[in-house]
This record gives sequence, C-alpha cells and structure tokens, in this order.
Amino acid sequence: MIQQNLQRIGIQVSIEQLDEGSWSGKVYGEVPATFDAALSWFAGYADAAMVGRWWDPEQAGFNLGFMAPNPKLNAAIDRAMRTTRGADREGALRDLCEAVDADAQMIPLVTKPALTGYRSDALSPTLYETEGYGNTFRGVADFRLRTR
Repeated sequence: MIQQNLQRIGIQVSIEQLDEGSWSGKVYGEVPATFDAALSWFAGYADAAMVGRWWDPEQAGFNLGFMAPNPKLNAAIDRAMRTTRGADREGALRDLCEAVDADAQMIPLVTKPALTGYRSDALSPTLYETEGYGNTFRGVADFRLRTR
C-alpha cells in the first residue's frame, strides 16, 4: 500500500523483505544506515513520555545509523519526562508530539494496543500492568484455572 501510494506521486519504492536477524542488523547495526525507510513498532512501556526517548539517538542508541540528534526535540523529550501528571504534563506531551512531527526522522504510522480479556471466576492469570514489549501472554504457563 505504501509503495502504491508513493508511486502515485512519482516516488519509486523497492521493497526488500528480510528475515528478522538480517533486518535488525541492517536497521539497527549499520552506521550510517543504507536504507530510506523501515517498518517496525515501538514498545509503549508504562509512561507516554518514555516512547519519546526513541527520538533521541543519544538516549535510545538503536537509531544511531538513521537519526541525527535534534536539540529542540531533545528538550521536549526531557521536559515531558520530568513533568508530573496534570495540565502541565498534558502540555509537555503535546509539545513533544509536535516536535516529533516537525522532526520527522521516524514517523509512527500505527499503534499496537494489547488488550487481554479473561473471566476472573474461571482464570487466575499473571498479567503485567505495564507490559511494554508486546508480549501479551507473558507468563501464560503460570496461569491457573480457578476451581468452582
């Protein structure tokens, strides 16, 4: 879909499908990067400001090959991280999102929410409130059926 949409405006896209190890080596291991775009997802963790750190290669590290530090964006990241809950925090997160949009070295296209539903009368699961790695069923081997 991205290839077709870009083609309509005259941008030719060559898609390269790689196994996970090769992809990781190319995207995260080559400095400087030898690609123009890569698709992935970010872990969300427990705090909205934490994801902002991924736009600072000096903090994140994985993006050193394809991102340059941006002092204005880094200031927005730092402000969002140190501002506590409330109206000031909402403003800091809004400013962070605007700085990310203006920087545009990484562009989030979609989110990857993870919801888990279960019957509490039938199952006693171990769930992490702040699961950030997308492993919704972490600990599934330890889930226990409740006896009635």
